[in-house]
Amino acid sequence: MSPLDAAIATHWIGPDVVIPMHYYPESKNPEEFRKHAETLAPGTQVLLRPRGWFAYEPSWITFLEKE
Repeated sequence: MSPLDAAIATHWIGPDVVIPMHYYPESKNPEEFRKHAETLAPGTQVLLRPRGWFAYEPSWITFLEKE
């Protein structure tokens, strides 16, 4: 998936945060995804810092039970 394809997928999914971790072999610049995502998915925070960490606490959880 190219950086542009990944940004389009980010737009479709609409997450609060995205953590890119796999890069297209021809993409030498991981920042390329961030630039596309800023345009196509402006409400999504992109975390790119290498060796950083991220903790996510969901605002709600839905449990489904079989009847």
